[in-house]
Amino acid sequence: MTRSLDAALARLGVVERRAPYAYATSWPLEEVSLRRADGSRLRLIVKRFDRGGSAGKPAFVCDPGREIAAYALLAGAQRAFAPRCYASGRDWLALEKLAGAELWQHGDAQAWHAAARWAARLHRAYAGLEPAPRLLHHDPRLHRRWLARARAAHGRALERLRAPARAAIERLAALPRTLIHGELYPSNVIVRGRRAVAVDWEMAAVGPAVIDLAALATGWGPRERAAILAAAGGAHAADLAAARLVLALQWLGWEPDWEPPPQQRRDWLAEAHEAAEELRCGG
Repeated sequence: MTRSLDAALARLGVVERRAPYAYATSWPLEEVSLRRADGSRLRLIVKRFDRGGSAGKPAFVCDPGREIAAYALLAGAQRAFAPRCYASGRDWLALEKLAGAELWQHGDAQAWHAAARWAARLHRAYAGLEPAPRLLHHDPRLHRRWLARARAAHGRALERLRAPARAAIERLAALPRTLIHGELYPSNVIVRGRRAVAVDWEMAAVGPAVIDLAALATGWGPRERAAILAAAGGAHAADLAAARLVLALQWLGWEPDWEPPPQQRRDWLAEAHEAAEELRCGG
């Protein structure tokens, strides 16, 4: 696909600089600077799915076509919800390089609330979405698989979570479906001024909106978490606890040799037990 990508870049402008991008995701990234016909400059991030990658991602959720499918689904509404996709191929994406900083670098609560409002708009726009090709489906089958992987990795440490995990899975299965980012953690949200946009749609899915809200509010205490949820329009306490629990189980069942970057590290076992207790109290 190299010629196809090169041809797409040539149609967009004259390549002035092309180099590996410092930020790492599951797949290799390039930063490309182009000069357009009108003299303006265009900066792109090119994600390649044909050069290895998927480091640390379990095989059963690793699909290089998923993010391409997500951008196709977002076409038309894309500027509101994701970087602009200037071109794509079977195994690459050429995306707008967003100006701004990752959400985790913002101490201002307003930036987090902007991200929550972004999530609410996304979920409203795609409310009722049916399972789509290539996208993950946050259904009981997927959640039970994460539970089984977490139990295999952590054994007796998860014994007390079996019943609340089943309750969480059942509760989430009863909620309405929409398009969800799937990994709406602060490292995947770029904020500039009042605009928040999500990047890295590798785990895009159809599922309950509260999955994204739980990811966004991870790491905050109850008071701050409540404010973030309020900015998104609110969520039932037990629904949020259920989502927090299944997300914690997902990370507990992730690849054992994968180390997240510092800003993503959490005590997921403690998070799972805390969410289970909140589910018992709020269910």
